[in-house]
Amino acid sequence: MTTAQLDANTALKASFAKTPVVIIGNGPVGVKAAQLILEQSDYHHVAIYGEEQYKPYNRVQLSLFLSGKLDRQQLANPVSLKKSSRLTEYIGKRIVDIDFKTRQVIDQDGNTQRYSKLIFATGSSAFIPNLKGVNKKDVYTFRSIDDAHKLIECREQKKSIFIIGCGALGLETALAMKTPSNKVMVGVREKLLSRQLDASANTILRDRIQSSGIELIFKDPIIEINGSEKAESVVLQSGRNIAIDTVVICAGIRPNVTLAKKLNLKLNKGILVDDHMLTDEENIYAIGECAEHNGATYGIVAPGFEQAENCVNHILGVYSKYRGSVNNLQLKIQQHHTNIYGDVESEPDKVYTYTHRLQGVFRKIMVKDNRMVGYIAIGDWNEQVQIKEFIQEKRRVPAKRFKLFEQRGLVWDKSEVKSLKEQPEEYIVCLCKSVTRGELTKSMDAGNRTIDSLCDNTGAGLTCGSCKPLVAQMLDTPLANLVMRHHNSIFAASIISLLMIALLLLNQPIASSISVQVDWKVEMLWFDNFWKQVSGYTLLGLCILGGMLSVRKRVKAMNIGNLDNWRLYHSIIGVIALLILVIHTGFRLGNNLNFALMVVFLAATTTGSLVGVFMSKSHHWTDLKLRSHRKWWSRIHYTLLWLLPALLAYHIFVVYYF
Repeated sequence: MTTAQLDANTALKASFAKTPVVIIGNGPVGVKAAQLILEQSDYHHVAIYGEEQYKPYNRVQLSLFLSGKLDRQQLANPVSLKKSSRLTEYIGKRIVDIDFKTRQVIDQDGNTQRYSKLIFATGSSAFIPNLKGVNKKDVYTFRSIDDAHKLIECREQKKSIFIIGCGALGLETALAMKTPSNKVMVGVREKLLSRQLDASANTILRDRIQSSGIELIFKDPIIEINGSEKAESVVLQSGRNIAIDTVVICAGIRPNVTLAKKLNLKLNKGILVDDHMLTDEENIYAIGECAEHNGATYGIVAPGFEQAENCVNHILGVYSKYRGSVNNLQLKIQQHHTNIYGDVESEPDKVYTYTHRLQGVFRKIMVKDNRMVGYIAIGDWNEQVQIKEFIQEKRRVPAKRFKLFEQRGLVWDKSEVKSLKEQPEEYIVCLCKSVTRGELTKSMDAGNRTIDSLCDNTGAGLTCGSCKPLVAQMLDTPLANLVMRHHNSIFAASIISLLMIALLLLNQPIASSISVQVDWKVEMLWFDNFWKQVSGYTLLGLCILGGMLSVRKRVKAMNIGNLDNWRLYHSIIGVIALLILVIHTGFRLGNNLNFALMVVFLAATTTGSLVGVFMSKSHHWTDLKLRSHRKWWSRIHYTLLWLLPALLAYHIFVVYYF
């Protein structure tokens, strides 16, 4: 390099040192851009402006803060953990104007700041639907930490909360607002979360949400919020009027483009940008939720981080092109994750699905030209790492794999699935913080063996949280099962059944009474033919009703009502059947065929009760070996149930024949 070139380079560095890159917005995407500039350049200075009266915080995890799973300190999202002389932060300063000619931004107090490059990272604001009464008191949005504090207060004081919006934010808000002492309702226009969820997926997701105590109101949209000054009721399209004391609007977002519009930057839904995130004005960039690239705006944080990286590369002279981002939507319900990844909107060549209602599992793969382009997953799925890799690399998959997937829910055999631990060290686990598999391994070797400590030490999972299931894989941490409806009632019925079985086996047969004081004696239940027939046919009818659960599971035409309701009825029928059995037999086990029938009946109810105990408490038990026991008890239970009709028929035949 010549002396003249060195002098020019020195002058350029001095210019950047004197005139910083200015970032408007200190949300996660603005902070990410500032971090990248400071990390990748030794001479660029950064000035970042935040409109709120708080230091940068992670608004992506506000729902976890609202639910109490994160405290205020854990929500912090500083630009740098170490003080930097190249960083200037302005808190509570709103930029109201920009002078393009002099390259200056102006805040609400009239203070000015020159810039070398300017980045819009103004994010988005809550979309407010055009509803009558939407401006009344006790109607809230949820986009900021101030909103979160208000909602926390409401959660403790209010009794009936209505959520407008059934996307990821609406559902997470509903779950965070639910307490044992309040009622939370969510209005659902058509489908939960995404229009790409079919009926099976909606059913499974609905079960998960309702098991948390949330009431879902389908296909009856809100048209008005009633009340004199504050929200007192909501009116639905059907005319239904529901008394409430709080409304929370989570109906989507709108890019914050007020300042850009004032400055006549080119807009559509967001600020229009090219492949370098440049606007139509020289040296002005836009990233995150406020930016629109090739007709697309993004309401999640990961694309914003990718845009920040591309933008910073361009500022630092590395001319890569932004080609758009892959959608990756995630919702977490009771330790279970719902993921929508890749292209699930456009028309695929083929769609393959797998559903397991009992386990609360739904998986759907979209395929074009034998290449996976997107997927939807409800529940844990250990192939997601490999599937994402195939989608990103556009690798072909043999058609026979998808046929197997529809049968067993897995694309590959277990031996072919590459676990996260088998990925190379440079494999990026957390896109938000660029945390690699190797860094996680080193942190674990240093003693961080819980999800919280591993995430705190590496930064993985602290921004959007979507990589936490992968961190759990590193730790071999199993996730809890779905909470069953009526689990306490089913547990109680199962325990009562087991106690009655023990009583029947251990108690002595009831002897005949010698009393002659009354005409009708209790022992007639056991010795009188008429009463024996009454109890016997009652028992037969209960056995038939109990068997309907098995029919409900296997016959599509019987797919009526929630399966957990059927399980509750099945458990109650089992208790009643045991009581009738005592009346029918008088604690007598019988002989020969009768003894065989009694053994099969008691074995069927015993195994059924054990299955009921396990399933009602399975959300507390995460041991994988323990889970497998339930399958064996279920298989034995079903086998015994199918033996009962033949034995009962022969028993009735013998009784009448002889």
